[in-house]
Amino acid sequence: MIQDSEIKIHTFNRVIDKSWEISNLSAPFWRFYWNEDMSGQLKFQEQKIILKPHCFYLIPPETSCSSKGFYKAYHNFVHFSISPPYETISNGVYEIPAEKIFLSNAKKTFFDLEKPKDEIAIMKTHMQILSLITHCISMLPDEVFVYKKVDSLSEKVIQYMNNNIHQKLEINDLCQFAHTSPQTIFRLFKKNFKNTPINYFSILKMKQACLWLFHTDMKIETISEKLGFSNRYHFTRIFTSFRGISPAQYRKKRGKDYSRN
Repeated sequence: MIQDSEIKIHTFNRVIDKSWEISNLSAPFWRFYWNEDMSGQLKFQEQKIILKPHCFYLIPPETSCSSKGFYKAYHNFVHFSISPPYETISNGVYEIPAEKIFLSNAKKTFFDLEKPKDEIAIMKTHMQILSLITHCISMLPDEVFVYKKVDSLSEKVIQYMNNNIHQKLEINDLCQFAHTSPQTIFRLFKKNFKNTPINYFSILKMKQACLWLFHTDMKIETISEKLGFSNRYHFTRIFTSFRGISPAQYRKKRGKDYSRN
């Protein structure tokens, strides 16, 4: 049976600047880039990729990639997430040749961002961007999709974790919810994710932290509280252990032009 997958847009914008640079950003969300001329470059591992105006670019979650603009030009981007089971893609930068109709739609959609908008116009813009993203995802080669079927019990536990991301869940809480033993949950998470249930829950918390740090101006103290940490210092220590940099350093990577929509 084919499972439905939800696309959630976190932010999108059309920005112009003399130059821009984001170094080695690894994020738990997808990035879509489209430059209107050959003014930008992506670097993935040792590969340098010039952003061509007749191509769209997709960067999957947790792909460490640098981006750079050489001179004053427009840069269009979307950050989004896709729900399981289709969220896992091999790391890389994927160049999608833009068919004429999609390039025309992209131009209109991003150019219109500079115009005043009412609620109906905003809704239509979201739908146009969803259409563009869906098209790009459909153009990816089959071999880059890493599909792994997970048992229904693990899926239920993960959904419970996501619904209680603000809580301090223990293994007994998970067992009580799932009506099963600690041994069963540990065995399933080890098999499916090569991780313990509580460590996996921490990973989900850190992913949510990344989203808030990058796409909102929420204070780090507030993020810490909303994720169930006793204080900012405990949150910072855990975040740094997972991401390799502090929450404040991670927020700086978004750059000054990444205003939220």
